[in-house]
Amino acid sequence: MGPHEKRAVSPIMFQLPPKTLASLSPDVFRIAIFDVTPCNKAWEWDFGLVYNYYNFDVMRAFLSDTLRAAESLERKGGCKVVVELKHKRSHMPIHDPSYVRFVAELADQLPQLSLTDPKVNIFEMIRRAEVSISIPYSSPVYIASALNRPGIFYDSTSDLVPFFDRAPTVELCSGRQELQERLSTLMS
Repeated sequence: MGPHEKRAVSPIMFQLPPKTLASLSPDVFRIAIFDVTPCNKAWEWDFGLVYNYYNFDVMRAFLSDTLRAAESLERKGGCKVVVELKHKRSHMPIHDPSYVRFVAELADQLPQLSLTDPKVNIFEMIRRAEVSISIPYSSPVYIASALNRPGIFYDSTSDLVPFFDRAPTVELCSGRQELQERLSTLMS
């Protein structure tokens, strides 16, 4: 390799993958969702972010659309669908309290949604899911790819251009309809 060549490597994680994985029920379709908790407006302005893609409206639509697609999948597919949500980081004072409340209310209302501690081993979470969905272009989808698991970058705005490292198990879905269609294909 020359001095100016670049080579992609597998994800560098600070956790080791688990040695064994609990057996999974074939009667359940598991979806792992990875979000980025939006920051509050004051912090964004102080940090110089005039527009931050990871804002409350985008993150709310990301999560709501994914949950609606999962509900539709369960109705049409005849298989129980469970969704596990993992925030990128534990909640901090800079995070938007509206989003934190929104997620807590969803978790209280929807029995198929479970919240996972941000410190949980991401390898284990991805391995026990049929598909991993993350906000573009965060790392969980690349970790899923390294584990040979399907991963979807979901853009609820349908504004983003598919600009990411291609891999056979990685794709971008724009809008809820496209996400729903892809999940249906993965379930069948």
